Amino acid sequence: MQKGGWEGWAQVELTNVFQTLPGDGVVNVEREVHAYENARQAVDIKITDVNQQKSFLVELKCESLFASADSATQQAGNRFYLNFQDDIQKLRSRTRQQSIPLALMFIISDEARRETDSYFGDNVQREDFSLPDGWTLSIYLAVC
Repeated sequence: MQKGGWEGWAQVELTNVFQTLPGDGVVNVEREVHAYENARQAVDIKITDVNQQKSFLVELKCESLFASADSATQQAGNRFYLNFQDDIQKLRSRTRQQSIPLALMFIISDEARRETDSYFGDNVQREDFSLPDGWTLSIYLAVC
């Protein structure tokens, strides 16, 4: 299994979806945009509605065997929520741009779901989707 799992693939797929959203404006979608005060940090996805001059900065986390880019060892599901918390804090630290910051997290394991719910409570939104193979995909959203 590749370090980082499927987050890069999810970025590409979400970018494609965002580019095809209906609306009256022209939408520009970019990946890995340097939008933070710290020039070494990049936001995963930036969505800009050119007509409304509004942008969204999206940080993304996807549960995987190697969930942490800084770790070369298997990460237990019950620690995964800390990566999401790091993204929330990074977005709250503000960016160089006026924007609406969003943190998204995708979880498949029951253990990670339980621990995330316990840690965040009602402070983040969660939506569950039943997959054809019997798995449940949970998507968490935090507007920062």
